[in-house]
Amino acid sequence: ALERKISRNQEMRIKHADEPSRFMESEVELFEEISKMQTLATAPELYSEFVKLGGPAKVVQLLDHENNDIALAAVELVMELTDTEALAESESEEGPTALVAALVEHAFLELLVRNLARLDEADDDAQKGVYNSLSIIENLSELQP
Repeated sequence: ALERKISRNQEMRIKHADEPSRFMESEVELFEEISKMQTLATAPELYSEFVKLGGPAKVVQLLDHENNDIALAAVELVMELTDTEALAESESEEGPTALVAALVEHAFLELLVRNLARLDEADDDAQKGVYNSLSIIENLSELQP
């Protein structure tokens, strides 16, 4: 579902580049799909499947999205997925390890840092994005020292 929403949004952005109101609906749908994926954080045993399906690559791709709200939703998703307290309750380390490896493989940290540079900390959502980004770095350092 995420891949379809990303593709549709890209199509609409290209097709209606000069008319943002025409691609706004696809942006809202994409944002909602990213938000729905936060439930995955409650099931770390499914992370391996998420990795096999190419989920981390899609999430990393979203960090570079032109719409900051979508990029920040992707950051929040990764923050939830890498929450060490939630992962500590997981019976298997295989899924979380595979997730972290996939994020690193797809240059997640580089894009995360680049995303930080474009945030305006005067904005409340951007402040939350900065906090979430720093939380991710802390989580990853604990998961893969």
